[in-house]
Amino acid sequence: MDTPNKCGLNSNQIKCIAIIAMTIDHITWLLFPGCQKIWWVMGLHVIGRLTAPIMWFFIAEGFYYTKNVKKYILRLFIFAIISHFAYNFAGGIPFIPNGIFNMTSVMWSLAWSVVLMVIFTTEYLQQWVKIILMIVICLITFPSDWSTIAAMCPVFLYLHRGGF
Repeated sequence: MDTPNKCGLNSNQIKCIAIIAMTIDHITWLLFPGCQKIWWVMGLHVIGRLTAPIMWFFIAEGFYYTKNVKKYILRLFIFAIISHFAYNFAGGIPFIPNGIFNMTSVMWSLAWSVVLMVIFTTEYLQQWVKIILMIVICLITFPSDWSTIAAMCPVFLYLHRGGF
């Protein structure tokens, strides 16, 4: 019996692509700080931009497949707290936020995106309450690295899962 030839990547291979893309982007920022107008430097940053949609996809998939959403959220928030100090140390940012832009890592927004998924999938909340909670979470995630987009995109991917 012939088995079908499966083309594609598994989740670990996709995660490796995201890690490599992110590493390329971070090294490019380190070697060429600021916004460089050199075409190949911009190209390296474009490669790094692959990371965000991959991470959003895996946050949505993690929510779909998790057996315990509370533990999933807790792990993300613990990692957000740990990565806050690493992010601020690497960026020369004070550990106590004193501004509004890029004051913590992207993990903060990604953790809140799972909270948003819980809010949007519960049947016990009225629509207006969900909208107010969404606005509050957008304000909470605004100071993070990818801002509110990192909180909203995984929710969108989850709510439209399977509807390519």
